[in-house]
Amino acid sequence: MSIASEINRINTNIASAYQGLYIKGAVMPQNRNSQNLRSTVDSITLSGKDVLRFYDYDGTLLHRMSPSEVSDMTELPPLPSHEGLTTLGWNWTLTEIKESVENNETVDVGCEYITSDGKTHVYIELDPSMESEIDTGSGVVTGVRISLGFYYDSRGATVDWGDGETDICDTSAQKLYDDNEYIYVISHIYADYPAQYLIKIHTDGTLRLGTRNNRSFFRDDVTKTAVYKLEFADNVETRNYALSGGKRLETIASKSIRVSNGTIEKCMNLKCITCTLNSGSRYDGWSAPAKDCTALKAICCKKYTSLSSMCDSFLYGAFNIRRLNNLPRYTYVSFRAFCETVISGIIDLSACRGIGYSAFQSCAITRIIGLSLCESIDSYAFDGCVSLEGIEPLYVCSQISSNAFYNCKSLKHIEFPAVERIGEYAFNACRLLDSIVIPYTATSIGTYAFYQCSCVKYIVLNMSYSANGGINQGAFLTASNTNSRSDSMLEWVDLTHFTTAESIPKLNSSFDRVFLTTNSKGKRIPYYVASEEMKAAFSNAANWSGGADNYIVGSPQMA
Repeated sequence: MSIASEINRINTNIASAYQGLYIKGAVMPQNRNSQNLRSTVDSITLSGKDVLRFYDYDGTLLHRMSPSEVSDMTELPPLPSHEGLTTLGWNWTLTEIKESVENNETVDVGCEYITSDGKTHVYIELDPSMESEIDTGSGVVTGVRISLGFYYDSRGATVDWGDGETDICDTSAQKLYDDNEYIYVISHIYADYPAQYLIKIHTDGTLRLGTRNNRSFFRDDVTKTAVYKLEFADNVETRNYALSGGKRLETIASKSIRVSNGTIEKCMNLKCITCTLNSGSRYDGWSAPAKDCTALKAICCKKYTSLSSMCDSFLYGAFNIRRLNNLPRYTYVSFRAFCETVISGIIDLSACRGIGYSAFQSCAITRIIGLSLCESIDSYAFDGCVSLEGIEPLYVCSQISSNAFYNCKSLKHIEFPAVERIGEYAFNACRLLDSIVIPYTATSIGTYAFYQCSCVKYIVLNMSYSANGGINQGAFLTASNTNSRSDSMLEWVDLTHFTTAESIPKLNSSFDRVFLTTNSKGKRIPYYVASEEMKAAFSNAANWSGGADNYIVGSPQMA
């Protein structure tokens, strides 16, 4: 046995012991040398737990509760405290928590803070690799330059750089950008490093970070690398791209900051965010607020009641995030919103009207509930969700686009009674799918739509004829090896819905390139038709003749 596997075995055993303690309310230690152990514990699914979690600003998990524990709650847990910060409270009320948990929602609650001195604190760490030759206008010096960009009103601002130097900012420093937003850029050159400094920014007005045109508080690569911690005063307002690119940034202590376009994009070391989500719109371009935030453990967004649309690339690349508050309230989950995250378990999308391109691609979800209002599922929406076992009926969904459920190899059953178009490869490699029922509303089945669905036992075909639609090549080749059909479990195909020759759907390829004729048992697959007349009609229909010997008049009979 290798050392690595032995360590993993020991960690797993210890984690199992911690699980018993955890169920009784124990909290894992937070020191660095327990990180691997805590990761092992986090990987264990604890049945009935985790509908409610309370986080500190640095991502420390303070409390976690089950539905029964939430039901018994009469007050919120005690608040954490930190030197230099004033604790405002949890960003959810007890009433809001109970209401959401009763509605089968999960809740992550964050703690809100402001600085006690009324100044915004920016913590930086400098090292010699950041050094450069800098032209000051009066000469060239060697040092590390930190540049910050923010808005303040006519009352001005004061910046204490933490090395004994202070700058007074007024409107003479203002610069007008092309989106008509004023942003003031201020820089300072440090001569002593390696070292850590605390920058303090004070203004009696509003301190606004970010703009609409991708201009971050951190003005250059050195600053993005140097800033590792932020503590906001009460007057801070975050706008689009406010903290974009803060690749060293680990923590933000603040009130619930507003998250919109690119607000924390590429903050790849940020562990937790307590925030208010912008409501967004399917078409307003709101995108990528937390893209590539690969260290995020929790997004503690505030409770809100209005329905809204999840934005493009919300957590694209955020590999550690497992869930999000209020997911059932989104009417549209947009382009790559949760692509390649590790969001897992049961996902409730009860208000959702549409799922965008790659929205949940390669996620670890096991079941989807509440899609009764969903009207369309875009390409690659659930592609690679290999743990997805079930999805509630798609009662009004008219379009399932290409590769939508590609390689959902655990998916056992799905109903789509109103679908009109099923795209190419839509259910390709759904190897546990047990049956295929195509409703009369359907007019088009894409190329290889159900290819490699080797556990399908029967196909019921009720689709309508369409001059511009039909069934394309490989649509119902349910075996993975189409040369031998060696692993297909298909028992029969029901064509009894069709009662006139004119109603027979088009085959856009030859019969044996669309359907199977034999299965893994070497048995000829019967294609049941409504009458002798329809048997003749299918035999004579374009491209259907390849299955002439298989047509049987009567009702389907499972072998």
